[in-house]
Amino acid sequence: MATYPAAPLPSYEYAEADQYQVAVTRYPNGSEQRIKKSTQSAKHIMLTYKRISEADVDVLSGFFNSMQGPLTTFNFVSFRDGTSHVVRFSDNELSVSMIDFQQYTASVALIEVSNETPAA
Repeated sequence: MATYPAAPLPSYEYAEADQYQVAVTRYPNGSEQRIKKSTQSAKHIMLTYKRISEADVDVLSGFFNSMQGPLTTFNFVSFRDGTSHVVRFSDNELSVSMIDFQQYTASVALIEVSNETPAA
């Protein structure tokens, strides 16, 4: 399994969030039924790159294209605590903007993938 590139390093806008998979059914009388779809939360990771070079963009876009966007899972080692997660890209596109001569910004959204069977 491929591993997300260790370089370039993201800017300080690196963010992780836990999301629980819950199905909520609302009834006409205002009551709700909530069903847990998974026993674990899914980690969402947002990486922001500021003022990176064209070579760095090539690394990120090359990896994005080799994974065929969100199609293929890969390992991601957290820059925060060094833990490894199986993730995929959560978007169908990689966002890159040219902000100055040979200077770019990019953002990448990842979502942790669980191999467990959804709860009934």
